[in-house]
Amino acid sequence: MKTLNIVSAIIISFLIVSCDNNPVSTKREFLPPLYNWSVDTFNIFISDFFIIDSNSYFALSGNNLIYNSNGIVTNSYIGAVCNTLDGTGPNNIILGGSRAYNQSSSVPVLLRYSNGSISDLYVGTNPDTDNMFFCVRFIDDMFWCGTTKGEVVTVSGNNVNHYDIDSSYYILDIMKDNSSVVYAYAGKQLRDTNGFVTGSNFRLYSFSNNEWNLVYNENISGVFNFYEGITNHIFCLKPKSNINETFEYIAGNFTKILDENSTGVWTNLARGKSLTDILICGGPTDGHNLGLYYWDGMKTSEEIFDMGFFEPITMKYKNGRYYVLFRLQLIVKSLLIKGKLKI
Repeated sequence: MKTLNIVSAIIISFLIVSCDNNPVSTKREFLPPLYNWSVDTFNIFISDFFIIDSNSYFALSGNNLIYNSNGIVTNSYIGAVCNTLDGTGPNNIILGGSRAYNQSSSVPVLLRYSNGSISDLYVGTNPDTDNMFFCVRFIDDMFWCGTTKGEVVTVSGNNVNHYDIDSSYYILDIMKDNSSVVYAYAGKQLRDTNGFVTGSNFRLYSFSNNEWNLVYNENISGVFNFYEGITNHIFCLKPKSNINETFEYIAGNFTKILDENSTGVWTNLARGKSLTDILICGGPTDGHNLGLYYWDGMKTSEEIFDMGFFEPITMKYKNGRYYVLFRLQLIVKSLLIKGKLKI
């Protein structure tokens, strides 16, 4: 369980906004909810999930792969501690994580789930402390997988290719922009001579001519995150004063989107079909509660007002439905919240 705790700490340190830093302004009124919401509750930590269709999904919890089909749940022991997954369907799913090498080190592993069976696809050969796959993404007919030691592994069928970027960095995410360029988002903590954390360094690498090239590099203190907010659109969450701003990153340029003066909410994460069909995980600019808000490009509806102490882990959109994974550290609980537009 040590590995899962470290992954949780990294996710929280890079992704979670402190609600106490949000400004107070005039009370804003929102539209009533436009979506019907349901929730699946887990009394365990869920690190990631993969949607098959509106009635079924896979979820990961350590060495357990959970399959929920129309409310019927099955659990499979997977022989490794995995925290990320992606796939093309129920018979082609790649799981990423680690397997213990000895008491103090591990090797990154990729597993393939197909037709109800799980097999090793890739096992790293360099054992190290907390060495694991941190992200798995399916892009352009292949899987792109990043480790906590700066490696990217691509999988196409049974063909596996390996790239070393920088062993001092976590590969936090891999994504594609609207010009079909694939990027790896990397980060690490910065420490002073006494070992105290002073901030973070974040980098963005583009993939071309079979190599990774550094295109963005910044030292920063506070919340910062590159992620795919819309299919083939890269969002960037950047701190500014006492609120965070969301930009779209296109070929080295940042364009501000989801302006809090228009939406009325500060943004932690966002995911959607387009900039006029998007779900925001954040809170009102005149308050501190973290919830879910839907933005149609002109108006904001308040979908879920207050998630309490639950922390957002990831958001996904598929076939007109929104899925948000929340986790509560205090009592070990996870929520998978599912939203469908009201008819």
